[in-house]
Amino acid sequence: MYWKVVAVATMAFALNSIAQVSLADESVVEDADLESVIRNLTSESFVVREGARRRLTALSEAQIPKLGQAVRDADSEQAGRIVDILEVIFLGDEGWRGEIAERVLEDLRNAGGVASIDAGEVLRANARLRESRARQAIEKLGGEFVYYAPDANIQGLWLFESSVAVLPGIGVGFGPPSVLKSVYLHEDWSGTKEDLWHLQRLSNHRDLTVYLIEGASVSVNDLFVLAASLPGLSIQERGACLGIQGDNTGGLCAVGEVVEGSAAADAGLQPNDLIIGLNKTPIRNFPHLVEELKAFDVGDQVIFAVIRGRDRLVIPVTLGSWRSVSQRSQYVASPPEPFGGPLKSEESNVEEVAVPGRPPSPELPSKAPGDGEAENVEPVPTPDTKEKDDSAEGSTEPSGVESEDRSNEEE
Repeated sequence: MYWKVVAVATMAFALNSIAQVSLADESVVEDADLESVIRNLTSESFVVREGARRRLTALSEAQIPKLGQAVRDADSEQAGRIVDILEVIFLGDEGWRGEIAERVLEDLRNAGGVASIDAGEVLRANARLRESRARQAIEKLGGEFVYYAPDANIQGLWLFESSVAVLPGIGVGFGPPSVLKSVYLHEDWSGTKEDLWHLQRLSNHRDLTVYLIEGASVSVNDLFVLAASLPGLSIQERGACLGIQGDNTGGLCAVGEVVEGSAAADAGLQPNDLIIGLNKTPIRNFPHLVEELKAFDVGDQVIFAVIRGRDRLVIPVTLGSWRSVSQRSQYVASPPEPFGGPLKSEESNVEEVAVPGRPPSPELPSKAPGDGEAENVEPVPTPDTKEKDDSAEGSTEPSGVESEDRSNEEE
């Protein structure tokens, strides 16, 4: 009988302690107390450690970066627990708090300190969630993600080769297979230089092409910072879209294909047409045409001088948006459903998650996503196509060509 009384008393004491910790968990951690709460992560008492963990997972937006600062002086055990807390915030909050925690994890990974490996593993293991959140944020600002089927074979070459196996969204339980190939920052993209961070969340991908369309709110120089995070990145500048695929036979500007529904198709351009002039400028080849079209905006009317057979024609064309051709490729695959992460239910994983507005952070400044409508995404051929698929500006499969020696460029 005595041991039962002792057991009941011990259990009551434990429950009372946990209850007190739970009450404390609900209180806001003041800045003055934050350092001591972090120190409690190394307490010998499980109850104290658990209470500190719960309180720290509820930190405010301004306080979360201080967890990253605390890692600098932490031992491996404390640093690991801080990374675990950042992971909980990152996975559980799809708004601004989760984004701040993700950025802190990224900084820890890149810093190379005691928490570098753990932070990098958290980001790598949640690549699919990062891509989904990045896509929703970029689309709300007027961008577009383009996906291809993983088995896309262009001119006898596998587009993704062996890299598909490590990409998120592929495999059992992840819906129809699709692989991110290109990102368009369209002419109405309203993001700032800080918003380009969303593209850095795609670091698990290789050889992405980012198309910067004339009129977007950032410059090509702003995009260069992405090169450190995205291996094999190709950055392509484009003007308004014509909608043809080039055939560089003989080194001239011959039309290989006219994209259905494009500006070129509406104007009556045809395959095998030879474009020799744009307004008053003689056109040497497709790369030259791509370069000249950068000066024009969506809706501008231009005049093409064209040789068709034995006839010389003058064809006016009203240039369109790249959105008119981005979904036209035969290799395009449906984008994966928005992913809510492992802490979300299956139902919430399928729903479109809005990216909420957020106040500016003194630690991690970033512009809140805009309110624009998201666009459907469509894939574009590989950035460094070399021998794969050389496409011309405005065609269904822009290739990221940078050399005048490449053919089939899209315009």
